[in-house]
Amino acid sequence: MDTKQPRIVSALLIITTGSAGAQATQPAPPEAKPYTLFNPRPQDQRRPLEADRPDVTESPRTVDAGALQLEMSFVEAAWNGGQRQIDVAPFLFKVGLTHSMDLQLGFAPFSHARNDEGETDRGIGPTQIRLKMNLCGNDEGTTALGLMPFITLPTGDDDFGPDEVEGGLIIPFAVDLNESLSLGLMAEFDLVHVDEANDYELQYVQPEA
Repeated sequence: MDTKQPRIVSALLIITTGSAGAQATQPAPPEAKPYTLFNPRPQDQRRPLEADRPDVTESPRTVDAGALQLEMSFVEAAWNGGQRQIDVAPFLFKVGLTHSMDLQLGFAPFSHARNDEGETDRGIGPTQIRLKMNLCGNDEGTTALGLMPFITLPTGDDDFGPDEVEGGLIIPFAVDLNESLSLGLMAEFDLVHVDEANDYELQYVQPEA
């Protein structure tokens, strides 16, 4: 069953150790001594919170070094013709490794799917591990660019996720058009396992709104 469908997010919960929104101070430039997971950036110097969920496109900006962030939906649903999938409590957990790099873990603990013939399936989803690297615009500027290599582990049941380890690369880009409007773009290339050929092929994924 094709799981790369546009999603409708009913609710989103974000928990973070950093400062967010209007409470965040003006980000300070990194000190001479680099911030890392074990040398966290002080909270009063951290960037405003920016989430990857529930947007269709990913953010090119990373979590601050030493910060932890949890992004979780209560319920997500996707439709494609007669196919339907509902995910309960899917989450994305992030930890800031350096000033411009974070590590992410994504997982859906319960999924329910129905295909065109009305057959249903239930189970857990795959596990995705991602490394986000910001190339520019993490602290200042109107544009930001990042790289996100990832791997998907076949932890899902039946139709939920791949049967083999897969991976890929996401290239997110963002530009601030004015104080209240921004534009996000993304390119994604997936290395997908083809069962019939017992081999991998490279596919370009077009994000859908």
